[in-house]
Amino acid sequence: MRPLAAACLAAVLAVTAAPAARADDEGLDAQVLALRVGAWIPAGPSMAGLEPGPEGELTLGVRLLSWLGAEMGAGVARPSSTSAAVRDAAGVARTVEPRLWDVPVGGGLRAFLAAGPVELSAAAGVAVHFVSAERDVASSATTAVTTEKEEDASLGGWAAVAAMVPVGRHTSLGVEGRFTVLRPHLFGERQRLDAFAAGLRIAQGF
Repeated sequence: MRPLAAACLAAVLAVTAAPAARADDEGLDAQVLALRVGAWIPAGPSMAGLEPGPEGELTLGVRLLSWLGAEMGAGVARPSSTSAAVRDAAGVARTVEPRLWDVPVGGGLRAFLAAGPVELSAAAGVAVHFVSAERDVASSATTAVTTEKEEDASLGGWAAVAAMVPVGRHTSLGVEGRFTVLRPHLFGERQRLDAFAAGLRIAQGF
């Protein structure tokens, strides 16, 4: 965890000490405010009953070098859900339907590469995920339906790639894909909430 913690600390220091001038002589924006809106998609085996749903993130980034930046941000994901059959620790079959909110807050580093009018970037970092989950549980042994609620704050890692094109002097538009690894403790066990996030990204420099 030490390299991840160091990357997160570097992002915090970089954002809080953002330069007021342009990052270099070519006029690159010193700060960039970016918004991503897209879809949350579970990756592989996930918490039973979770389906793709909307997600988004707002980040503030700074240019440390012409090819390197740091960013911090916060987002929200709201997976949709469906009924799923599971077995509890005693082997009793149950039907669950979860409802989940995920609010990640974190930061990382982003490397840039210009390819003609397109700016490519790759980023990685860490985030604290504030997860709130609720699920209805029906047991095969009874007809009663109970509701369980859990909350957890868990550290997760992420990596992303993006492609942006300028649509104004300080505005760019493009797409970003992100993969997150997350293992919060919910309902008495570690849940797998690894996910892809893909969507449109708009960035405003200043």
